[in-house]
Amino acid sequence: MKNSVLRLKLHQNKAHYRKEETVNNKMTYPLPTYSMIIGAIHNACNYKEYRPMDISIQGSYESIKREIYTDYCFLNSVMDDRGILVKLNNPDLLENGYKVIAKALKSQGNSFKKRITIEICDEKELDEYIRISDLRIKFQEENSSINQKISIKKDRNKKNKTRTKNKR
Repeated sequence: MKNSVLRLKLHQNKAHYRKEETVNNKMTYPLPTYSMIIGAIHNACNYKEYRPMDISIQGSYESIKREIYTDYCFLNSVMDDRGILVKLNNPDLLENGYKVIAKALKSQGNSFKKRITIEICDEKELDEYIRISDLRIKFQEENSSINQKISIKKDRNKKNKTRTKNKR
Protein backbone atom coordinates (compact mmCIF):
# COMPACT_ATOMS: atom_id res chain seq x y z
CA MET A 1 0.00 0.00 0.00
CA LYS A 2 1.31 3.40 -0.99
CA ASN A 3 1.75 6.06 1.70
CA SER A 4 0.35 9.49 1.03
CA VAL A 5 0.96 12.82 2.65
CA LEU A 6 -1.69 15.49 2.93
CA ARG A 7 -1.09 18.95 4.32
CA LEU A 8 -3.97 21.33 4.91
CA LYS A 9 -3.62 24.96 5.90
CA LEU A 10 -6.90 26.32 7.15
CA HIS A 11 -8.04 29.63 8.58
CA GLN A 12 -11.36 30.13 10.33
CA ASN A 13 -12.74 33.39 11.69
CA LYS A 14 -14.96 31.47 14.06
CA ALA A 15 -15.05 27.76 14.86
CA HIS A 16 -16.62 25.53 17.47
CA TYR A 17 -15.18 22.13 18.36
CA ARG A 18 -17.65 21.10 21.04
CA LYS A 19 -16.60 19.26 24.17
CA GLU A 20 -19.18 16.50 24.24
CA GLU A 21 -19.21 16.19 28.01
CA THR A 22 -20.61 19.71 28.46
CA VAL A 23 -24.37 20.12 28.75
CA ASN A 24 -25.56 23.70 29.27
CA ASN A 25 -22.36 25.61 28.56
CA LYS A 26 -21.23 24.24 25.20
CA MET A 27 -17.49 24.63 25.70
CA THR A 28 -15.09 24.26 22.79
CA TYR A 29 -11.63 22.89 22.19
CA PRO A 30 -9.24 25.50 20.78
CA LEU A 31 -8.40 23.30 17.79
CA PRO A 32 -10.14 20.25 16.28
CA THR A 33 -9.44 16.91 17.96
CA TYR A 34 -7.73 13.96 16.28
CA SER A 35 -11.02 12.10 15.95
CA MET A 36 -12.66 15.13 14.29
CA ILE A 37 -9.87 15.35 11.71
CA ILE A 38 -9.82 11.59 11.08
CA GLY A 39 -13.62 11.59 10.65
CA ALA A 40 -13.50 14.57 8.29
CA ILE A 41 -10.80 12.94 6.13
CA HIS A 42 -12.67 9.62 6.03
CA ASN A 43 -15.84 11.46 5.04
CA ALA A 44 -14.11 13.61 2.40
CA CYS A 45 -12.39 10.57 0.87
CA ASN A 46 -15.59 8.48 1.11
CA TYR A 47 -13.80 5.74 3.06
CA LYS A 48 -16.23 3.01 4.09
CA GLU A 49 -13.96 1.42 6.67
CA TYR A 50 -11.38 2.79 9.07
CA ARG A 51 -7.96 3.64 7.66
CA PRO A 52 -5.19 4.29 10.18
CA MET A 53 -3.32 7.54 9.79
CA ASP A 54 -0.70 9.60 11.57
CA ILE A 55 -1.96 13.09 12.30
CA SER A 56 -0.41 16.27 13.61
CA ILE A 57 -2.60 19.22 14.52
CA GLN A 58 -0.84 22.55 14.88
CA GLY A 59 -2.23 26.01 15.14
CA SER A 60 -3.03 29.02 17.21
CA TYR A 61 -6.11 30.88 18.31
CA GLU A 62 -6.81 34.34 19.67
CA SER A 63 -9.68 33.62 22.04
CA ILE A 64 -12.24 31.02 23.05
CA LYS A 65 -15.90 31.89 23.48
CA ARG A 66 -17.86 30.10 26.15
CA GLU A 67 -21.44 30.91 25.38
CA ILE A 68 -24.60 29.18 26.48
CA TYR A 69 -26.81 28.17 23.60
CA THR A 70 -30.09 26.35 23.13
CA ASP A 71 -30.68 23.02 21.43
CA TYR A 72 -33.75 23.10 19.20
CA CYS A 73 -35.80 19.96 18.59
CA PHE A 74 -37.91 20.21 15.45
CA LEU A 75 -41.40 18.72 15.31
CA ASN A 76 -40.35 15.95 12.91
CA SER A 77 -37.09 15.29 14.77
CA VAL A 78 -35.99 12.06 16.41
CA MET A 79 -34.77 13.92 19.52
CA ASP A 80 -37.22 13.68 22.39
CA ASP A 81 -35.40 15.02 25.39
CA ARG A 82 -33.65 18.29 24.74
CA GLY A 83 -33.96 21.99 24.39
CA ILE A 84 -37.09 23.49 22.98
CA LEU A 85 -39.55 21.65 20.74
CA VAL A 86 -40.39 23.95 17.82
CA LYS A 87 -42.27 23.79 14.54
CA LEU A 88 -41.04 25.72 11.53
CA ASN A 89 -43.64 28.16 10.26
CA ASN A 90 -41.65 28.56 7.07
CA PRO A 91 -38.99 25.87 6.40
CA ASP A 92 -36.95 28.44 4.43
CA LEU A 93 -36.54 30.66 7.50
CA LEU A 94 -34.78 29.03 10.41
CA GLU A 95 -34.08 32.13 12.43
CA ASN A 96 -37.25 33.38 14.17
CA GLY A 97 -39.35 31.43 11.68
CA TYR A 98 -40.66 28.90 14.21
CA LYS A 99 -43.32 28.43 16.85
CA VAL A 100 -42.32 27.16 20.30
CA ILE A 101 -44.35 24.06 21.20
CA ALA A 102 -42.72 22.93 24.46
CA LYS A 103 -39.60 23.58 26.53
CA ALA A 104 -37.49 21.10 28.48
CA LEU A 105 -37.22 22.18 32.11
CA LYS A 106 -34.06 20.25 33.03
CA SER A 107 -30.78 19.57 31.23
CA GLN A 108 -31.47 15.79 31.21
CA GLY A 109 -34.32 13.34 31.82
CA ASN A 110 -36.99 15.23 29.86
CA SER A 111 -39.35 13.74 27.30
CA PHE A 112 -41.60 15.68 24.97
CA LYS A 113 -43.33 12.48 23.94
CA LYS A 114 -43.99 11.29 27.51
CA ARG A 115 -44.60 14.87 28.73
CA ILE A 116 -41.95 14.54 31.43
CA THR A 117 -40.49 17.74 32.95
CA ILE A 118 -41.58 20.01 30.10
CA GLU A 119 -43.45 23.29 29.83
CA ILE A 120 -46.15 22.95 27.17
CA CYS A 121 -46.71 26.06 25.05
CA ASP A 122 -49.02 24.59 22.37
CA GLU A 123 -50.99 21.47 23.32
CA LYS A 124 -52.31 20.81 19.79
CA GLU A 125 -48.86 20.91 18.19
CA LEU A 126 -47.42 18.73 20.97
CA ASP A 127 -50.11 16.14 20.21
CA GLU A 128 -49.03 16.32 16.55
CA TYR A 129 -45.39 15.75 17.54
CA ILE A 130 -46.38 12.71 19.63
CA ARG A 131 -48.48 11.33 16.73
CA ILE A 132 -45.55 11.78 14.29
CA SER A 133 -43.16 10.19 16.79
CA ASP A 134 -45.47 7.18 17.24
CA LEU A 135 -45.78 6.80 13.46
CA ARG A 136 -42.00 6.91 13.07
CA ILE A 137 -41.62 4.10 15.61
CA LYS A 138 -44.36 2.09 13.90
CA PHE A 139 -42.69 2.50 10.49
CA GLN A 140 -39.31 1.53 11.94
CA GLU A 141 -40.82 -1.63 13.46
CA GLU A 142 -42.56 -2.53 10.19
CA ASN A 143 -39.37 -1.88 8.23
CA SER A 144 -37.42 -4.06 10.65
CA SER A 145 -40.01 -6.84 10.30
CA ILE A 146 -39.89 -6.63 6.50
CA ASN A 147 -36.07 -6.70 6.50
CA GLN A 148 -36.14 -9.73 8.79
CA LYS A 149 -38.53 -11.55 6.41
CA ILE A 150 -36.35 -10.66 3.43
CA SER A 151 -33.28 -11.96 5.26
CA ILE A 152 -35.03 -15.26 6.10
CA LYS A 153 -36.14 -15.64 2.48
CA LYS A 154 -32.60 -14.97 1.21
CA ASP A 155 -31.23 -17.59 3.62
CA ARG A 156 -33.79 -20.14 2.39
CA ASN A 157 -32.96 -19.40 -1.23
CA LYS A 158 -29.25 -19.76 -0.49
CA LYS A 159 -29.82 -23.11 1.25
CA ASN A 160 -32.01 -24.32 -1.65
CA LYS A 161 -29.32 -23.39 -4.17
CA THR A 162 -26.71 -25.23 -2.10
CA ARG A 163 -28.94 -28.32 -1.92
CA THR A 164 -29.56 -28.21 -5.67
CA LYS A 165 -25.81 -27.97 -6.38
CA ASN A 166 -25.07 -30.87 -4.00
CA LYS A 167 -27.70 -33.10 -5.71
CA ARG A 168 -26.00 -32.72 -9.07
